[in-house]
Amino acid sequence: LSFPCGTPLYPYYNGSGDFSTARMINSGFEGNNPPIRFENTNGTYIFDNTFARSGVAIELDNVENAEITNNLFYETQVGIRSNASNDLTSGAILSNTFTGVGTAIDIDGGDHTMLSISCNTLEYSEYGIYSEGSLGDFGVPGNGAANYFYSGSSLVNHQVHHNGNGITYHCGATN
Repeated sequence: LSFPCGTPLYPYYNGSGDFSTARMINSGFEGNNPPIRFENTNGTYIFDNTFARSGVAIELDNVENAEITNNLFYETQVGIRSNASNDLTSGAILSNTFTGVGTAIDIDGGDHTMLSISCNTLEYSEYGIYSEGSLGDFGVPGNGAANYFYSGSSLVNHQVHHNGNGITYHCGATN
């Protein structure tokens, strides 16, 4: 399986005949349209990649136990999109940098209550995190989510725009 510019994606073989785990590590993608799409995977690892100048960089459908860590999203309309029901049911979006994006993280439906979104740097023009699904709390008391939001957006709740279940965003250490 390969992607634009010949950059390969190698599914991880777990020894049981199941190729449902995918790993994408240390790759670069520019202008990918349609997005790089992960579907029906359990254990998706996306580490140390660069995604530049695209519509949607990564799209996730029916993904469990995903870790999206230490990636750079540069001048994309949407960095990470998880859509439809039961997407990205657990895992982490951790320590990523979004620069010059429209919306950094777009969660469109589904149950994402076990997903951790923390330690990201989000520089965007529309929304940092936009959610129409179920989310879990951000961080825990005494240890905030540590996401950094930079934007000139005038949209309501542009840092975390959430239409779904009640959530708490923990901002830092508490006494």
